[in-house]
Amino acid sequence: MKQFVFPLILAVVISSLTTYFATMMSLQNDLDENRAPVTSESTLLEIADQQEIKEQDAEEKKLPMTSEAVKVELSCSESCDDGNPCTFEYCNETTDFKCANTVLRDEVEGCKGLVQGTCYKNSCVSGACTLIYSSVCCGNDKCDADEDYTLCPRDCPQEVQQTNISQQTTTTQQSSNQEQVSLDHVIINEFATSGPVGAYDEFAELYNPTRNDIDITGWKFQYKSATGDMWQSKVGSGLSGAVKSKSFFLLASKGYSLSTSPDYTHTANWGLADIGGHLRIIDANSTIIDKVGWGDANEPEGSATVALEENKSLERKSLTTDTDNNANDFILSTPTPKNSTN
Repeated sequence: MKQFVFPLILAVVISSLTTYFATMMSLQNDLDENRAPVTSESTLLEIADQQEIKEQDAEEKKLPMTSEAVKVELSCSESCDDGNPCTFEYCNETTDFKCANTVLRDEVEGCKGLVQGTCYKNSCVSGACTLIYSSVCCGNDKCDADEDYTLCPRDCPQEVQQTNISQQTTTTQQSSNQEQVSLDHVIINEFATSGPVGAYDEFAELYNPTRNDIDITGWKFQYKSATGDMWQSKVGSGLSGAVKSKSFFLLASKGYSLSTSPDYTHTANWGLADIGGHLRIIDANSTIIDKVGWGDANEPEGSATVALEENKSLERKSLTTDTDNNANDFILSTPTPKNSTN
């Protein structure tokens, strides 16, 4: 009996071990299969497509501007020059590359120099090349009283210099004496509608060319717009005092800022227009003593003189001349107000 039991137990043990190892091998295979990555060809292609899309999106986000913006940047004209010497043209990159310009003043290349045979010079005024009267007339083929061979050899040849100067001095003195005799009234000599501190930095300078002091008590200094009908007093109810012989009298608005002290300062700003208007002085009987119109003034003496410019005044060419034609008598000048001490 014992000889059959042992082999039977051995067979049962072997069978159990076989089953155990088979089970363990099966579990191991299942575990390995769960860990293995998916590496099929279709899956790899899908991953590659997704990566390419992400890279394209990243590149598009890096672009600084669209093609339409590039077209705008390149649309600036090759040249903005309009042929006007009194303006400086340029391409303004801050306003969609449109042409812009800056107005030039005084003498510039293409607009400068005296006109041959005249006392007028080319100068830029309000963006246009304009003829302006010049008191320095070297080049007009005439040896003027204030010229000599040293200052203007072209007009004053050395061999005839003394003769010309002597003749012109005599003529000038005679003319001056005649004019002084004919000028028997106070004149408006210089005025400005604006100044260094703005539109209300205004003044007007009167001058007495006669040999006697002139009482101006009750006189008024008045302004009228270029096309208006009403004259407005800029000295209140009237002036007082006198303008001394061969002397000045300075009137100023409230906003006046220049260093010369006024003989009269108004309590308010005058509000004179740069582009055109009228000024006049009347005596206590409302008789017009002198008047000037500028720019587009429609009621000047004769023809209106030019419009005012920034930091400029209008001044008579001569203290002893009043032709009753404002265009002939006044020129643009640098403001030089003078008072009764001058």
